[in-house]
Amino acid sequence: MGPSGAGKTSLLHVLAGVLPQCSGQELCGVMSGALYASGALHDAAFVGQDDTFHAHLSVRETLELAAKLRLAGTSEATRRERVADVLRQLHLLHCCESRVGSARERGISGGERRRLALGCELVGNPTLVFADEPTSGLDAFQAERMMVVLGALAREGRTVAPRNELRARAPRQDSSVVLNVPRACPRFGRRWS
Repeated sequence: MGPSGAGKTSLLHVLAGVLPQCSGQELCGVMSGALYASGALHDAAFVGQDDTFHAHLSVRETLELAAKLRLAGTSEATRRERVADVLRQLHLLHCCESRVGSARERGISGGERRRLALGCELVGNPTLVFADEPTSGLDAFQAERMMVVLGALAREGRTVAPRNELRARAPRQDSSVVLNVPRACPRFGRRWS
C-alpha cells in the first residue's frame, strides 16, 4: 500500500528479480534469504500489469504455448495435463476454446484475460507468485474472483505476493501487508481488520 509514485511496483520488481539494470538507478539494501541465496528465484512467477497475447490463439492454445516454453523437458502428455489443471484451477474451462482477442478484435473478458496471464505463469508450477495489480481494471465480481484464485494458490502452499490498490469494497483475502512509504522503513505485519 502507498500513494502513487511510492515505489510499490518497483519494490515488487526488485523482489521478483525482474527489474533491469539501468544507469541512474539506486537500490539500497540487501536481498537475502534462502530464495535468493540458493538461486531458486527461477522457481518464481511474475504476472505484470500488462499482458501480451496472440489475439488469434485460443485460451487453451495460449496455455499450451506457455507450457512448451516453461516445461520444455517434459512430455506432451505431461504438458497437456498441466494445462488442463490450470484451466480448471483458474475457472477458464468455459472459455478454453475462445480466441483471446485484442483491443480491435473481440475475445475473452478482462477478468479471463488476467486469469490467463496468471495461468501462463502457473503452467510452470512455481512455488512463489508475484502479481502486480492482478485486479486492476476489473469489476468487483472479477476482482473478487481473482483474489479467491490467489487465495486458493496460497492455501495450496505457494507463496503469493500480490500488489493491489485498495478499494472501498475490496475483498479481504490477504493475510499480511507491506507498507512502502517513500524514504521510510516499510512496515510488515498482519493486516488490519
